[in-house]
Amino acid sequence: MSVEVTLRYRRVHGTELSSGRVASKDGGLHTDEGHFEELTFNKMISRLSEVTKNWPDEQVISIVMQRTDREGLLPVTLDAATAHLIRTDPLAAIAALSISNRSPSGAVKREVENRMPIAMPPLPVGDAVLANAFGDQLYFKVRGHELECPGCGFWGVYAAPSLLNHPDRKGASFKTVFACSKRCGCKRILVTCNKEWGYVDTTYLLEQTTLNAFYFPRAWNGGRPWVTRDVLQQLHKQYLEEKERAACTALQINDPQG
Repeated sequence: MSVEVTLRYRRVHGTELSSGRVASKDGGLHTDEGHFEELTFNKMISRLSEVTKNWPDEQVISIVMQRTDREGLLPVTLDAATAHLIRTDPLAAIAALSISNRSPSGAVKREVENRMPIAMPPLPVGDAVLANAFGDQLYFKVRGHELECPGCGFWGVYAAPSLLNHPDRKGASFKTVFACSKRCGCKRILVTCNKEWGYVDTTYLLEQTTLNAFYFPRAWNGGRPWVTRDVLQQLHKQYLEEKERAACTALQINDPQG
């Protein structure tokens, strides 16, 4: 049986606070889960998280958010990853929603940077391990004819997905082009895909796109869904420096007289 939790809210004039209510629909049962007045964005999402915990963990819940400041605003159904994050880790969800929809303040950026793990070079033992390591390429998920957009996390169709099913390409990867038609609107990103994973060159992502944040819920990102451009640039710089040091060490070992 499907469960839908809806957050309807409006911004209090002249402030960053919001008022509204949370409601749920469990099959044919409609429930008013409570009204709130003048809450910060963080507290509003925390209130939403509390409501979603009224159901067992195994129950799939869809979350709908709708601003009611004026007529004509449409409700937005959150992707499954963000909905799950709201239920299980509201603090991470708040950070994810803040980075994706608003320009983060300097304080938010510094907090994200302070929590980022040190970048480690990838280990060449398969895509599943590479996907969890930071390196020259950053990995995203692929399913069928869609991939997980590195810009916003929404699933979108990439060019020529039928190549994955070509008998001469079984088990192989191929280069293709992806343009997001969902939230971030990033245009013509060059990517490489196989049936389960794809990757984009880190340098290409930083130099050829103008996105302020990227969606990479990988282990190198501490399991968090979003990483800002500033943090990604710093991680890439650290990685390249470590790579250079490793190369110099290898030369010294191979040629101790050099």
